[in-house]
Amino acid sequence: MRNWVRLVASLARASLGNLDAMLLFVGAIAFYSFFYPWPYGNQLVENVPVVVADLDGSATSRRIIQSLRGTPSVRIVGVTRDQAEGEAVLKVEDASVMLVVPAGFEHDLLAGRRTVLGAIGTGAYPVQAKVAMAGSLGPLIEEATKASARQLAVSGIPLSALARASLQGPAIVVQPMFNVVPGYASYVVPIVGIVILQSILLMAITLAMGGWLASEVRPQHLEKALASRAGLTALVSAFALIALFWLLYLQGLAFWLHDFPTLLNVTGVLVVAVPLCLAIGSLGVALSLALGSDAYAMQVVVVTSIPAVFLSGAIYPWSNMPAWTRGVADLFPSTPGIQGLLAASQMGGPTSAVLGHALHLCLLAAGYFGLATWLSRRKGQGGASKGPEAA
Repeated sequence: MRNWVRLVASLARASLGNLDAMLLFVGAIAFYSFFYPWPYGNQLVENVPVVVADLDGSATSRRIIQSLRGTPSVRIVGVTRDQAEGEAVLKVEDASVMLVVPAGFEHDLLAGRRTVLGAIGTGAYPVQAKVAMAGSLGPLIEEATKASARQLAVSGIPLSALARASLQGPAIVVQPMFNVVPGYASYVVPIVGIVILQSILLMAITLAMGGWLASEVRPQHLEKALASRAGLTALVSAFALIALFWLLYLQGLAFWLHDFPTLLNVTGVLVVAVPLCLAIGSLGVALSLALGSDAYAMQVVVVTSIPAVFLSGAIYPWSNMPAWTRGVADLFPSTPGIQGLLAASQMGGPTSAVLGHALHLCLLAAGYFGLATWLSRRKGQGGASKGPEAA
């Protein structure tokens, strides 16, 4: 056992001291943890440039547009009576969103008929389109309330009853479960942060191991790691310990400094974090052995990073994806890692709620370790003559 611990320590030191991977292992996650949330520091998207296509041209539509000018979430850059002109403004990107007030809007509103207020975005900024639509809801609801009150008054409802109704609280109160701001940073950074952690660690592992494997004389610690299953567990454990340090830093100090809800259930976080780090370590070792060098390590990891974010199911629901994508998503350690850490760390859910995610991660860790074991036997046999003992 003592020899195994010494091997883990020597592998960890060699990994952190590797010139190619040192910056990734030592500082990249700390760098990203500060600079990635920084652009979203105000939490809310404001001053979205909006062009309004007023096809109604009524007093009601003009009041709505005037109210929008005082809404901080949007910035009116132009008003036109021609929808084609509004679309031209979108195409040259002078506006991110076009709000469309349809013809007959005021007539339908006063008559109590269903009407719509359209929002058209470029597709490049879906969040901005959502913010612009949300900003228009206030003026729209205000005009709809006035129209409804006029109809009720015409129907003979006493003014005192209308006044009492206006003072009643809302029928529905929306309370976010963990993103209480509700801010964009608090929503997206805890999700993307896990994928960033996974990507950086995989790049660092494949760079370090790839350099060792490609060298003319393999380092002694690598030969020991590839010589037996116990040695391979020491290699995976060394990488997993580095990963666990950075994961706890991310969920602890980094998120605390940015005022994100975090570590609300420490036990649950650890139940997810330990198998997550073992899965990342096992995957990194297996990927390194499969590539055999550090030549294509970064390209492979970077290409899979963005799909890992969306396949996690935390930003875009699985129900809207083809069924086969769920199978691909389940192969990424970040998928159950994100779901489990959101539940335990950000939402403070019970530990029992994350056991399924922890089991998923354990299966991934075991599967990738098995793959690494098979590959290490091939690499060990094929490279035995390169080892220092053979020399």
